[in-house]
Amino acid sequence: MFEAPFTFRVDRRPNPHLAFGFGEHFCMGAHLARVELETVFRHLLARLESFTVSGPVERLSSIVNGSIKRLPISYRLQ
Repeated sequence: MFEAPFTFRVDRRPNPHLAFGFGEHFCMGAHLARVELETVFRHLLARLESFTVSGPVERLSSIVNGSIKRLPISYRLQ
C-alpha cells in the first residue's frame, strides 16, 4: 500500500490506520494508550453529574467487532 513500506515515516500520507493491530503487527504503544484513556475517563467521570444519550448510536459495520462508531451524549458537570 505504501511506497517504501519498511521505512519508518510518521508523516506518511494517506495513512488511514486507526487500530492497534494484532499479532506481530501489534502497536508497541497500545498498553500505554489504554492506561492513558482509562486515566482520562476516570477523571472525567468523577466530574460528571449526569449524562444521557442524545442521538442515534452508530455502530461500526464489521464482522470482527461490534464497536460503536458514534455515540452522541449530553452531560452536566458537577
